[in-house]
Amino acid sequence: MSKQPELFYGPWHTMKYTPIQRLHDHFFALYLSVGLLARRFGINLKTLRNGISRFNQGKSRHYHFIKDREAINVNYESLPASVRAKTKLPADPRKAYEVLKGEYEMQEDVNTETEILHLKANFEDAYNNRWPQFQKYYEKKIKDTAQQIQYSKSHSLIVAVLAAYKEKWPTQIIFSLYEKIVRGELDALQEMAFSTVSPVYFWRVMRACRKFGIAQTLVHGTRGVPREYKVKMTGVIKAFIRLELRKPQRLLIAEIIANVFKKYNVELSPSSIKSFKAKNENRNILEYDSDGNIWSRQNGMPKITRFLAEGPGEIYQGDYYKLQFVCRKATGIVVRLWAFVVLDCFSKRVVGWALAEEMSATLAKDAFKMAFKNHCFLPEEIVVDNDKYFDRPVFKRFFRRLNNMGVITTKAYPNVPTWKAEIESFFAVFQKLHSSKPWYIGEGVKSKNKAGNPNEEYVKSWVKKDSQMLSIPEQIKEFGKMIEEYNLMTNARKKKVSPSETFRMYKSKRTIKWEHWMESLLFWKSEPTKRIKKDGRIDLQINKVEYCYQVTKDEMLWKYKNSDVRMCYDATDMSRIHIFERKTLKFIGEIFPRMVMTRDNKEEVSKKQKAILNDAHKYARDLRKADEDLVNGKKGRRPVKRETREDKLIRRRMKQAKREKEVAAVKVHS
Repeated sequence: MSKQPELFYGPWHTMKYTPIQRLHDHFFALYLSVGLLARRFGINLKTLRNGISRFNQGKSRHYHFIKDREAINVNYESLPASVRAKTKLPADPRKAYEVLKGEYEMQEDVNTETEILHLKANFEDAYNNRWPQFQKYYEKKIKDTAQQIQYSKSHSLIVAVLAAYKEKWPTQIIFSLYEKIVRGELDALQEMAFSTVSPVYFWRVMRACRKFGIAQTLVHGTRGVPREYKVKMTGVIKAFIRLELRKPQRLLIAEIIANVFKKYNVELSPSSIKSFKAKNENRNILEYDSDGNIWSRQNGMPKITRFLAEGPGEIYQGDYYKLQFVCRKATGIVVRLWAFVVLDCFSKRVVGWALAEEMSATLAKDAFKMAFKNHCFLPEEIVVDNDKYFDRPVFKRFFRRLNNMGVITTKAYPNVPTWKAEIESFFAVFQKLHSSKPWYIGEGVKSKNKAGNPNEEYVKSWVKKDSQMLSIPEQIKEFGKMIEEYNLMTNARKKKVSPSETFRMYKSKRTIKWEHWMESLLFWKSEPTKRIKKDGRIDLQINKVEYCYQVTKDEMLWKYKNSDVRMCYDATDMSRIHIFERKTLKFIGEIFPRMVMTRDNKEEVSKKQKAILNDAHKYARDLRKADEDLVNGKKGRRPVKRETREDKLIRRRMKQAKREKEVAAVKVHS
């Protein structure tokens, strides 16, 4: 053991060791004081100081220490292996603890463990047995008897903790014994009135108990209950202040204080109103009403994140729009038409539109039909608003079939104008572009109703201007020209490419190819259940007119006869119908009316009928032949390749060499 300089003072000179053990999780730790390591085991004091300093700065993982009021304790396992080998200390902390217990000169520190057990028994006795004398502090504030007992037990335990702290017990030992009681209560499925796993918060509460009292700290501090005798802003007064702050007059703080005093006879300070008003939740939700309904709807509500289009056809937006142009019917009545416009978000090009006198689901479907058929693809996503027409069965079926084809249909949130920003801005640009037209009435006309329509007097004044107004067919034709003009328009300040050119220049890989049967499934009328009879006939009755169709393709006949299918037909053209599987809506094929034989076409019809029957019989024979070949093993057998001349020569040489070996192996008798 090397000599140590006599520089020990304060927590550096105490010789002690502290074992910490938890039986339930087999935890054991041994803490040795710096004085014990230096005096008993001869570790250099400078080495200890440097190691503790480096650990404190986060530069080393060795010399993990805990400081209490008596000593600086180092974790035994954090000592470097070289130091333990030099001082001949065992690697296991349990063996080191046994060595320390066996020495005579450490008897005083061994007695410390007995004192810890005594302190633990004292804490448990205080928590379990001495709580009734503290129940009187909680009878008035807490009505539940079980909660009164919980608070009384915690009160008694805190009294014992403060007494141990006054006797100068190490804070780590006090908190570890408190943790054991908390864990025991949790294992018994009980909860303490005050329980924590943070030593910092634990000692913060202990300081508050010494300063303000245990009962006051437990009830008002940890439970968060305010002190009744100091409360001025009750829940009713807070609600009244919130109503005052919602007023659009934006009352001053002095006016709010005067109104509260006048109504409740309670005098508040300006700072209390200011702090109540400054809270983030109160400020945000009260400004929603004080700013006004329209302004707050656009600026106070969240702007929902939306995906931007990266190519033409990825996102289509559709919306209704009442034209600011007047026209006249055949009877001379002045009307304004409704338009449904479909806009491509990437190029800002109008890809589909339709006009009518009234809003309807058919109007919107006609616009989508133009958008799909003219460009020969379906978009990746369609965005519409929450109009009542989109909730009708016709449109629900339309959107459901689009979803089956892979199109995403989205309904914008109500009162969020930024959701369909592109088509809303189109309406403003389109209106400003054609505001010089003689039949334009403008947005500045005063209205008596909420829809923004001009009043009746203003409309009647247009009756005399028949020469300036167009008829409805002329207005529809003129609207198409205006749409074409908008699609070809360029803006020299921002962009020099028109929407039509932008739509043509770029291509998107996320669009869906347009098939000829998609039109029938989306826009034609349908019969949900029709049975194909045994002979391939389908009978259909539309508007009291009988129609008879015949399946002629052999594969379709044998696969789908005697089964139910869905039929889609165009009421204006009954020369063909499309049939789909009833559940999956898979396209089966196109069928035509049954042939009618007359004296004039008897030979032609008979020839066609024989060809159809021959194809059906041949299809059945081919299937039977394929099954027979599969059973007999002929199906899938590969033909044998012919042997080449080189392969023949190699095989002949190998055969000759084998023969020579066999001849050489025979013994010759002399």
